[in-house]
Amino acid sequence: MSKMKTARQEWVEQFVYAVLEIEPRAAFDDHIEDAYEQYEKHSTEEPAEVVKRMFVGKRTQYILGVNTPAWMVPGAEVPPGWRHEDGAWRND
Repeated sequence: MSKMKTARQEWVEQFVYAVLEIEPRAAFDDHIEDAYEQYEKHSTEEPAEVVKRMFVGKRTQYILGVNTPAWMVPGAEVPPGWRHEDGAWRND
């Protein structure tokens, strides 16, 4: 494997691991395509810096309302089985 290919692969892996630190429920494979795309644009930067720029501060803020599940308080982790779909919370 060439040095360039190895460097790209390492950059991509570091990018995905940085994403997983921010979004631990994400799957590794979900961000591979993003990583290669960002490598083409920002290969001279540190992957973690690119991730911070892309993901930090863009989290969805859910508004507590009448139909909010009892477990939901500001900053709560979403329990397994619950998802936000079509503007409402649903569980399996």
